[in-house]
Amino acid sequence: MGIKKLAIFLLMLSLCLDGGSAKEKGTKKGKKKGKQVYCPSQLSSEDLARVPENSTSNILNRLLITYDPRIRPNFKGIPVEDRVNIFINSFGSIQETTMDYRVNIFLRQRWNDPRLKLPQDFKSDSLTVDPKMFKCLWKPDLFFANEKSANFHDVTQENILLFIFRNGDVLISMRLSVTLSCPLDLTLFPMDTQRCKMQLESFGYTTDDLQFMWQTGDPVQMDAIALPQFDIRQEDIDYGNCTKFYSGTGYYTCVEVIFTLRRQVGFYMMGVYAPTLLIVVLSWLSFWINPDASAARVPLVCSQFSRGVYAIFGFYDKKSVNTITSFCGTLHVSFITPSFPLDGNQQFIIQMRPDIKGPLLSLIEYYKWDKFAYLYDSDRGLTTLQVVLDTAAERKWQVTAINVGNLKDERKDEAYRSLFQDLENKKERRVILDCEQDKVKDIMEQVITIGRHVKGYHYIIANLGFIDGDLSKIQYGGANVSGFQIVDFDDPLVSKFDQRWEALEEKEYPGADSKIRYTSALTYDAVQVMTEAFRYLHKQRIDFTRRANNGDCLANPAVPWAQGVEIERALKQVRVEGLTGNIQFDQHGKRVNYSVNIMELKSNGPVKIGYWNEVDKMAVTKSDVFANDTTGMENKTVIVTTILEAPYVMLKKNADLFVDNERYEGYCVDLAAEIAKHCGFKYQLKIVGDGKYGARDAETKIWNGMVGELVYGKADIAVAPLTITLVREEVIDFSKPFMSLGISIMIKKPQKSKPGVFSFLDPLAYEIWMCIVFAYIGVSVVLFLVSRFSPYEWHTEEYEDGQIQTNESTNEFGIFNSLWFSLGAFMRQGCDISPRSLSGRIVGGVWWFFTLIIISSYTANLAAFLTVERMVSPIESAEDLAKQTEIAYGTLDSGSTKEFFRRSKIALFDKMWTYMRSAEPSVFVKTTAEGVLRVRKSKGKYAYLLESTMNEYIEQRKPCDTMKVGGNLDSKGYGIATPKGSSLRNAVNLAVLKLNEQGLLDKLKNKWWYDKGECGSGGGDSKEKTSALSLSNVAGVFYILVGGLGLAMLVALIEFCYKSRAEAKRMKMTFGDAMRNKARLSVTGSTGENGRVMTPEFPKAVHAVPYVRPDMGLNVSLTDLS
Repeated sequence: MGIKKLAIFLLMLSLCLDGGSAKEKGTKKGKKKGKQVYCPSQLSSEDLARVPENSTSNILNRLLITYDPRIRPNFKGIPVEDRVNIFINSFGSIQETTMDYRVNIFLRQRWNDPRLKLPQDFKSDSLTVDPKMFKCLWKPDLFFANEKSANFHDVTQENILLFIFRNGDVLISMRLSVTLSCPLDLTLFPMDTQRCKMQLESFGYTTDDLQFMWQTGDPVQMDAIALPQFDIRQEDIDYGNCTKFYSGTGYYTCVEVIFTLRRQVGFYMMGVYAPTLLIVVLSWLSFWINPDASAARVPLVCSQFSRGVYAIFGFYDKKSVNTITSFCGTLHVSFITPSFPLDGNQQFIIQMRPDIKGPLLSLIEYYKWDKFAYLYDSDRGLTTLQVVLDTAAERKWQVTAINVGNLKDERKDEAYRSLFQDLENKKERRVILDCEQDKVKDIMEQVITIGRHVKGYHYIIANLGFIDGDLSKIQYGGANVSGFQIVDFDDPLVSKFDQRWEALEEKEYPGADSKIRYTSALTYDAVQVMTEAFRYLHKQRIDFTRRANNGDCLANPAVPWAQGVEIERALKQVRVEGLTGNIQFDQHGKRVNYSVNIMELKSNGPVKIGYWNEVDKMAVTKSDVFANDTTGMENKTVIVTTILEAPYVMLKKNADLFVDNERYEGYCVDLAAEIAKHCGFKYQLKIVGDGKYGARDAETKIWNGMVGELVYGKADIAVAPLTITLVREEVIDFSKPFMSLGISIMIKKPQKSKPGVFSFLDPLAYEIWMCIVFAYIGVSVVLFLVSRFSPYEWHTEEYEDGQIQTNESTNEFGIFNSLWFSLGAFMRQGCDISPRSLSGRIVGGVWWFFTLIIISSYTANLAAFLTVERMVSPIESAEDLAKQTEIAYGTLDSGSTKEFFRRSKIALFDKMWTYMRSAEPSVFVKTTAEGVLRVRKSKGKYAYLLESTMNEYIEQRKPCDTMKVGGNLDSKGYGIATPKGSSLRNAVNLAVLKLNEQGLLDKLKNKWWYDKGECGSGGGDSKEKTSALSLSNVAGVFYILVGGLGLAMLVALIEFCYKSRAEAKRMKMTFGDAMRNKARLSVTGSTGENGRVMTPEFPKAVHAVPYVRPDMGLNVSLTDLS
């Protein structure tokens, strides 16, 4: 202790002496600089009087005699505006190691000081002042905020320029060299671009007193500057304001300039990378030593040993362990290692890792396993395996030992899957994994992929870091997973270290964002053991330096280090509490008196269920050990995975105003609430991250979507439109279907066909209409003929006075009357004439019967044709889709519909799958919404295959432009999914059955499909819609009516003209007069001037009787009525 005090006293004395000598040197140096300059305010009146009155010196004296440089201009007034500009002389290269750069600049400042206005008798506009007078003026306290070091230039004189202008402006320019910090982002090195700042800030004046601002124009100028690594240009310079706030003092003015420097890649390619690459390639050839070439490595070890090695810390594997133990034993150098324990009694080997054989055998005995598989990594040695096999032979266990350490990386996943498939064939469902956590992780991923992580399987992880691996994907599967944990995070010492560990920056300390691994904890404890050992040697005053005897490993025989035994003894005597518990060694350097926690994976993560030590062996501290704890979900929060798919799960319009489950609505939201109500658990809805239902990748064999969430333990239950399929049933469990459905075809609804002008003709085919026309003509002709040949159709006419015209007969059924009769009968109208003969009446009766049937059939069909709007659909079934190529069709990219087509052996569906798989562009869509949008925008050129329930729902949603065509292609159902072996399965299954019996499932469907529909009722599969008649339906009838009226008027006009012409000839008058008379008669009914109607005289009565001359047969004559 006295020696330490003496050393400190001597050190302080030497510092004082150095300081004194430095002060003397500084004084001498100051004296050499010359005569001291005084400000005018410091001169005496005698000195001032000696200055000539009209000299510049006198002007300066007058300006500065009362000037106080301690007070800023405009004191207690407006702040001083200091305009700054910089000229860059040189720009030093950026230093990546120190994160800085150096520049040589001219710094110019200009501000106004009213106290320095030049007098009127001074004729010049500015006054150049000696730089030595600079200290006599007030000046801004500018400093470089990001400066590391700086210096003024004073060769040959101080490089300062000082001007005073007539209006009181002060301009100062000084030459500086400044080293400035520049934090570099080297992420993209050497193709990086750096932005380095130069910040000029006021040190003492706040913004109320002083404000810096850049000079207008180009405040920062520089000549062309060439840098070896970077390119810098004038146009890349940016300026800005960086006013800063410091708590307790206020805001301080600050301006900054930002230099953009672009690194020249070519410089590094040619100057660094190419030579380095060449050196590395040469080193591969020159310095490479085979890992198995122990003799070649001996000189390297001996060279290091000769420099002085007190102890060695490191790891070994099965290839290097013999070499290391041989060297350490021969040279007496202790080797402290966290590697796997060694068999036998090795000298100078301090083994930090406890032996796991005892805990493992105790755990196997507790489980009462008599048959299991033992997967081991040969790189860890075979000591544990040998003990297990020896014990198995004694106790007649059946052990299947398999080495998984020699698998090639590119085929290991396939090998793991094949291995566990073979174990499954042998009914081996109990497995011990004697591997490190990295290999355990790889194995468990393949176990999950093939579904061997469910109830009925049990795994023991035979290392000391049970919680080091990520077991979150397997913890909900149902399988039992047990293991050992050497680091107890409940221990106060470990907890304190863990807090400091997690507080470190991950970039500097990889792994700091997670709990410390057990190998790292063993490494930490190893350093602590070495520290305690050397502290012990120091306290015992044991000389363990290498000066006495360095040893020689190249000698024959090798000469060991003399102090090596003392260091080994000190290491073995260490007793300390570390991160891995009590650290104590036996005489052979092995851990003793240690404790290992027994762990098991529960649904809430790894849980300690007991411990093992050398005294108590295995002690179980929890009664529910080894039970599958997926039971007892009542009153627990269950994670319900689902997918945003209308109408099953949708965000409410004002979802931002709600939290948790209240943000969603839909069929599955209501269904989940009902199931939770029946099963008695709380739940939280979770939208699947990738937006997929669930399919297994063909290459990686990894499940995605909601199925993956269940398989990998991220959710407890899936309530969604998830189709029950065989491949999914292999890895998860389904409830009874809550909805039945099938794959259907969605197309864009075709445009309604507009009725034609003559759509009233549509109820009968055009062939029938032609036949009716010909029948009409034929009947009229037959009626005309039979009326001509039948004597009963002929008759004579007689007047009331009884006179009979015997020389003329008449027949009413001429050709025009026959046509008129047939037309009247067809139109269901009466006619003034009727057949008298039997033959004529037969023709009429048959025609009436014919028209009765035709008109009735037409009327029945007319109502349907005029009140039903038809839509012509190009596709009616899956066969129609498969036969054509004009309309593309596809499915959801990840889902059961795609799997249905991919696996189908039916020729039709296989043909459709071949088309969909090879179609370009791809016909698969990521979401149903995308598929529907593609249907709507494809103008009828894309059909989407989806579940019928979704098809029916979308058909009821605006803009009501899609429709379902054809029947369902298959029959399946939606089910509620749970992980394999989950206790929720039975409860959910019963809840679904109960809801179905109560009719609640049908009510929910009607609520979300039809009650909330936007396209009216009767959507379904209907393609026709009954509606009221429109004008377009019967427009043709009006056209015929108008046409008929027009034709009648035309015929009337022709008759009028014809009759007028005949009248003109008969009355021997002009055609015009005849037309006027006829017109007058047509309008007034009279041709007389008095307006009376002039009617011709007609017989009072005419009686027509048939007349037959016996000598001439049938004679037809007309009665003269004149």
